[in-house]
Amino acid sequence: MVVLKDRIEEIEINRIAPLNERRHDKNRIKELAESIENYDLIIPITVIKEEDGTYSLCKGQGRIEAFKLLNENRIKAFVYNKNEVDRKTVIKWWLIENEVREKLSEYDKAYLMSLDYDLLGEEETAKKYKLRPTTVRQYKKTMDRITPKIREKVKDGNVSFTLMKETLSAIKDSKSAEEVVDYISEEKLDFEEGRAAIAMAKKLIQENKAVSMRELKESFRKLSEQNKLLRPVTADLRTKYDFITEWLSILLKDDTFVSLLKEHNQRIPQNILDLNVEV
Repeated sequence: MVVLKDRIEEIEINRIAPLNERRHDKNRIKELAESIENYDLIIPITVIKEEDGTYSLCKGQGRIEAFKLLNENRIKAFVYNKNEVDRKTVIKWWLIENEVREKLSEYDKAYLMSLDYDLLGEEETAKKYKLRPTTVRQYKKTMDRITPKIREKVKDGNVSFTLMKETLSAIKDSKSAEEVVDYISEEKLDFEEGRAAIAMAKKLIQENKAVSMRELKESFRKLSEQNKLLRPVTADLRTKYDFITEWLSILLKDDTFVSLLKEHNQRIPQNILDLNVEV
């Protein structure tokens, strides 16, 4: 059995490829660099040695950034051979480390759940995350359908995980889903606007039209114009509604009026009952 201390090597930082390009908070990296400068590196990073002599990072992106800040060229690492660890395990290590250190994004949680689904199956994953099996299955389907283009938008924070999930659920064609996510990202749509964009894309598909940035922009423009035209009308209707409900609330306090309603088997509308009027 090989113990961890036997795996520790000092390797060149410029030969390490990060698992992803996410950068940590600058203040946190500065604090970490000061700690390393005062107390040395307590926990080595973890890497996999590739056949060409380079290394793939598993855990320790923040420590590497701190070493670079200190102008250090080499760093201690736990080194595994490529045939000892598969990529899914590497990604899971990275996600678990982030879960311990900081709150994971919705995307990372879903990705971790997806990895567990492959390793444990639906029922065990549902137990682990305290979710219904159907919910776990939906997350798995979502993660399986994410294209690299969509993943980039979500991980960059340009599109929320929820909107991405709703897009993939509503739009079955990957290319069309990419166009919707692109549109939400480019126009910086909020949640409700994003949902409107998804509905527009569904309508375009029903009309046998291609879902494209141009078509979505045109549909959104028409919707905005309709809203402008409807706004005065809805405002007028709201005024009339308030006037009618005010008088009805007064009438409902009149015993004679209530008796007439009962005599003719007239049902009191639900929106009037919501006024909390005693009858």
